[in-house]
Amino acid sequence: MRSVPILAPLAFAAALAAAGLAGPSQAQVMDEPKIRAEFAAADQNGDGYVNVDEYVAYIIYVVDAYDKNGDHFLTPDELPYSEPARFKIADRNGDGKLSLGESVAMKMIDYFDIDTNHDGALSIDEILVFERVRAANR
Repeated sequence: MRSVPILAPLAFAAALAAAGLAGPSQAQVMDEPKIRAEFAAADQNGDGYVNVDEYVAYIIYVVDAYDKNGDHFLTPDELPYSEPARFKIADRNGDGKLSLGESVAMKMIDYFDIDTNHDGALSIDEILVFERVRAANR
């Protein structure tokens, strides 16, 4: 199993970064090489797909990378491109911070939106299409 390199800010995070709370300033420009690098990092078994286990593992990695104060929560201050409305939706208990569970829950919605062929795994093509649509809708 490969170790995940430290990469930030994470472009694959449209699927993952900052628990998927990137705001318009970050999401408007799609950086395909960075997305591909993040995809490769998340694809731990190297099969060319990111399955649910790899996706959740990568979310955990990303949350940890953004958790600057080590309290196991993400606050808007730790997410420089946080979109306030999306953060509020993800913050299910309204405490002003995202737990790991809240972050994973929010990103799982994206996972199933990205998986357009419903095979239970994400391809780089599915992620790139998702990113293009997000960028166009900003």
